[in-house]
Amino acid sequence: MEEKKAKKITVTGVVEGVGFRPFVYRVANSLGLKGYVKNLGGSEVLIHVEGNEREIENLVEHIKRSPPSRAIIEKK
Repeated sequence: MEEKKAKKITVTGVVEGVGFRPFVYRVANSLGLKGYVKNLGGSEVLIHVEGNEREIENLVEHIKRSPPSRAIIEKK
């Protein structure tokens, strides 16, 4: 059994008001991950995620590959 980890990820860009937080929640939930997504103001969102390393990496890759259509990720 893989060890559970926690990771904080800050995403910068057009990530507020475009459905980004619900998108991250749905993907994380489908991967069996726990945590939260929080607007930091301006153009940043904080993702706190808990789970196994492989699933956390899958979440990050999914965010990079398939963000909501109106989202523009400048930095992760």
